[in-house]
Amino acid sequence: MKTKEKILAKALELFNQHGSEKVSTRHVADALGISVGNLYYHYKDKQALIEQLYEQLVTTLNGEFDTFEAADTGLTSLMHSVRFTFDTLHKYRFLMLDFVQIMRGSSGIKAHYQQLVQLRKEQFRFAVKLLIGQKMLSESIQEVPFDYLQMQFTIMGDFWISEAEILYQGAAADKIKYFTEAMLYWFYPYLTTAGKKVFHEVLPTLFEK
Repeated sequence: MKTKEKILAKALELFNQHGSEKVSTRHVADALGISVGNLYYHYKDKQALIEQLYEQLVTTLNGEFDTFEAADTGLTSLMHSVRFTFDTLHKYRFLMLDFVQIMRGSSGIKAHYQQLVQLRKEQFRFAVKLLIGQKMLSESIQEVPFDYLQMQFTIMGDFWISEAEILYQGAAADKIKYFTEAMLYWFYPYLTTAGKKVFHEVLPTLFEK
């Protein structure tokens, strides 16, 4: 692993452990046994580290969502995508725990996130239409205004880690499993009989090793 990659990996580790507010570039450099000057050669400041980690997170999730849209997908693929998303968000959890603070501190990240929400809205719309067409979702879901459905989905996706940090006691793997299933059960009342059958077949397999 190159020095630049080591710096980013260590920053992620420390940000996750202590929060981005409490970790300085010197903390990162000291943890790696390098000089602050060496770190600044690769990243001009802490904000650059945060922005690069945010970009990594978005790129990883975009790859998953692009695959979902491009493939011959269905409810099974969607459930696996939700599990992958929650795993990935937990890997970069400081971004979610320090969400508002980071948005206030970076106009670039905030602007990108606002655009990203619009993209996710269209991806969510695609998934809903697809599953209705496959008779996995009931058309009754369309009785709820789409923007409200999508906003509920976004809020839970963005802030479940904060809820887990405060209230959930247990191992990280158990935490991810619990909140992934909570998100998936959000869909459950809207599933058709066929959709519920697939749901119950797939759910126990999501966390098999």
